[in-house]
Amino acid sequence: MENNQKPHVVMIPNAGTGHLNPMIELAQTLLSLHSLTVPFLTVSAHFPTSAITILSEYSNNANCISLPPVDNSDISPNTGVVTGISVLMKRSVEPLRNLLPKVQPIAAFILDIFCTDLLDVATELELPAYILFTTNATALSLFLYTPILHDEVVGEYKDLQYKVKLPGCLPFRGTELVDPMQDRQDIEYEWYLHHCRRYKEATGIMINTVGELEPNAISALVQGRDNSGNIPPVNPVGPLVKIQDENNNEEIHGEDCLKWLDMQPRNSVLFVCLGSGGTLTREQLVELAWGLQTSGHRFLSAITKKIHTDYAEKVSSHQRISQFVDNGAEREVPNGFEQ
Repeated sequence: MENNQKPHVVMIPNAGTGHLNPMIELAQTLLSLHSLTVPFLTVSAHFPTSAITILSEYSNNANCISLPPVDNSDISPNTGVVTGISVLMKRSVEPLRNLLPKVQPIAAFILDIFCTDLLDVATELELPAYILFTTNATALSLFLYTPILHDEVVGEYKDLQYKVKLPGCLPFRGTELVDPMQDRQDIEYEWYLHHCRRYKEATGIMINTVGELEPNAISALVQGRDNSGNIPPVNPVGPLVKIQDENNNEEIHGEDCLKWLDMQPRNSVLFVCLGSGGTLTREQLVELAWGLQTSGHRFLSAITKKIHTDYAEKVSSHQRISQFVDNGAEREVPNGFEQ
């Protein structure tokens, strides 16, 4: 790697699109504001072609370096996502140690939510290490609160007869908690709990949200820290959203959505977005469409072309609005929708 005296903020991402894109956007923001070098260190065996493509678009502005491959021959194709990522990252600690002398000077690390074992390297080097939490503040509250739940709850969370109460958040049924928490005997839960416990070791947590979107949850996180809670500082840095393609063309055409939202009463609109990894069957989408249609609530729904046809047919009202986006191209929506 070419010697460069600019300080390096080393980013270590997860290959998931919903994890990788926000980290890239954060890197772009840092580069625009500071005189930095922002290299991405990746675990080659963990990155599929789609993720490599995303990083290659970014590599015009930064270095992307693959860590030496680690043995993953014992990881079954049926291994859970959290387990697979976690095992590879744990095995990458030593390759990371060996590579870092070539990446100098290092000012800080920014890690994905499932890369907590790499905190060991930052601690050894006495360098700050931040976690970029790419989902919402409620989910972060759950991650930070899970070790307490683990100690307090007997049996499976899904069998709880009462709702789980998180600071600043609406209560949840046990069946509504994240997938790794649905079976406490599964190794997925063990790894999930492992990461939740290690979050307190980070210098800070950056979260992809804004205070106006989740004021209660963010306030509770900040107050937890201020009241000597055993959590690192939490800083909203969102929204980290990709708004341009590789040719710098605008990918998101949301002005009409925003105008419509501005005309609605405060706290009256439900936002429905499955995310890049969210998949539902056709039957499930139809049920979701009927539920929204008959709920009597205003909503804003964002889904991709490939899954939206039946869904859109069931959801139609001049009181609602929906935007369908796929690589910047809008698809015609049913009568009664505004675009």
